Amino acid sequence: MVTGLVGVGDSVAYTNPTMGQGVAMALWAARWVARHAGAATDPASFAAEYHRWLARALRPWFDAQVAADRANAAQLADPARASAEPPTAAARERAALSACAHDDPTVMRARAKARHLVLTADQAYGTQEVRARLAHWLDAHPDFTPAYDGPARAEWESALGHASESAPEHTNSAARTPE
Repeated sequence: MVTGLVGVGDSVAYTNPTMGQGVAMALWAARWVARHAGAATDPASFAAEYHRWLARALRPWFDAQVAADRANAAQLADPARASAEPPTAAARERAALSACAHDDPTVMRARAKARHLVLTADQAYGTQEVRARLAHWLDAHPDFTPAYDGPARAEWESALGHASESAPEHTNSAARTPE
């Protein structure tokens, strides 16, 4: 812990930008700092309290992003294996939340609350109303299975390697040394 220097945003917790929550987390932390800095009498106590607040308020969002990144990494590593295995009921429900949100405004509002840091995903999606609407959606879509629509990691890297081999070489003339 450093006193006299207060980190916000990516300096505190970097998250994958796919969730679009980094700026919201940074602003949330900056607001806390702005509200509490003027009343701080001791830099060490302020830093300790800020750290406790970060762990309590922002850590759940960071942990959710880490879990999503791990799941995505496993999917990208071998989508054929992941899609060949039948999903667990919980995995099917998690995947269905996104599809259901496009059809159901209540689920879409819950999704927006989770995405914009108003509620954690468990809080937003855990209400009886959202659970009931998701169950109804799944009943209406009995063939729904989570799907991945991209190449496996090895296929992607192979395509990139092939593309870079055939791409023309670009040089920076300013970086050349005279011969």
